[in-house]
Amino acid sequence: MTLSSINLVQQLSANVASSGIQSSIPVGGTNTTTVTSSTADIVYGFTMKSGNAANKVTLNLATSTLKHYDGSANETITCSESIGAHGGSGDTILDATGTAVSGTVANIVALYYEVPSGNGDAIVVTGSASMGSITFGATNASSALFIPQAAASGTTVVFDFGGDDDTIKVLCLAKD
Repeated sequence: MTLSSINLVQQLSANVASSGIQSSIPVGGTNTTTVTSSTADIVYGFTMKSGNAANKVTLNLATSTLKHYDGSANETITCSESIGAHGGSGDTILDATGTAVSGTVANIVALYYEVPSGNGDAIVVTGSASMGSITFGATNASSALFIPQAAASGTTVVFDFGGDDDTIKVLCLAKD
């Protein structure tokens, strides 16, 4: 896959009102990461919606596969990608063009997670190694961008749903 016009920016800023010499003090930071087609050539995304509080799914980042974390209780989840059975190797994710991500992924450039408002329960996202972890609380819309720029070998992300009808959107930018 050939990617172009890749833009990856994190920014948080605010002005703090003050009195004295300076009436406004800027506070914040920007993380701009240069990403080119030589550092990223795979992009995929999927959305999962839980069917019950026992839903738990593993994303293997090195093989770009999804599988149920354990037992049949996980089979009630709805996903825009196919999820393999527990104990198996997982089902291969399709990239943005609808083609199966083939081979082994070398590096994970970025991972983005987004949950809508209205989720009734927490979703815990646990990444191994340097892939980042976060707990999304119930009710409020929120998102997180992790930029690990790290080897994918042996890395996974586990999505653990706290209840039913809770949704998370996942995007991955990687290099084969």
